[in-house]
Amino acid sequence: MRVYKIKPVFVACALLACSLSFTNAEATVVTKTYRKFDYATNTPEDYTLSIDVASQSSPRIVLPPDDRVLCSRSEYDGIVGLSYGGAGFIVDDHVIATAAHCVGDGNGALHPMEPTLYGDDGYPTGETLTVLEVHIPMDYIVNKNESNDFALIYVEEDLSEHVHFSLSHAYTPTSSELSNVQVYTAGIPSEVGSVTDNDRIALSRGNLLSNQVNTIPNALYYSMDTSPGNSGGPVYVVEKFLLGTEWYVYYSAIGVHSRIHSSTANCGPQVNSEMMQFYLSNPNIGN
Repeated sequence: MRVYKIKPVFVACALLACSLSFTNAEATVVTKTYRKFDYATNTPEDYTLSIDVASQSSPRIVLPPDDRVLCSRSEYDGIVGLSYGGAGFIVDDHVIATAAHCVGDGNGALHPMEPTLYGDDGYPTGETLTVLEVHIPMDYIVNKNESNDFALIYVEEDLSEHVHFSLSHAYTPTSSELSNVQVYTAGIPSEVGSVTDNDRIALSRGNLLSNQVNTIPNALYYSMDTSPGNSGGPVYVVEKFLLGTEWYVYYSAIGVHSRIHSSTANCGPQVNSEMMQFYLSNPNIGN
């Protein structure tokens, strides 16, 4: 887990700490299929991973009022903008997590991406990344829904000096404690309030929801405001702690923002064992 010393700029927005609980369950091994694309040639190659998974519980929207803010935050150094639209976030030294629909449908040509890095002031740094590979779950290609809308972008540049979002298991969707968990998401929507030509990261905060109808396993539902440009951004919690006389912080992504679910909720896949192995322990990345 990476932790980061809080920079003075971080006080531009309030930081609230949240704690996640973990549920231990007997592991079950399942086989999942993924499609890897060579970005330069658009050549697909399918592969499988054996996933140890624990048993799981059973047009995008701004939820009025629009409470998103444009501000400076330390974690923005780990947010990436995609030229086709949407966002991603750094999870490993060469790996960016995003939503599958931000990179393509897995059956045809990939979307143009040109990932752009952002500074902690929320503005693009002007540095673009070189995409080498794109990985998409076969589950998304076959049956697109909010539980499998995630993808992986493998880039040439070393991102070790940038903020990394930790991947963490979230509460199960039926947890009665969901409303007490404050979550954030960050993306680059073109419209934020009265700003109609936005190129700055927008922050949205809200709560996880457990009272939604037509939910599916492995998906998170939340009250944060989103609109086009938020897709692929992290759904995350923030922890801070005092070490000596200095405050430190880490960022735990518990999901990837995907889309609207209802008039009162947005949604996306929640981080689980499959996603953690897909992003962090995948021998097919870079090979």
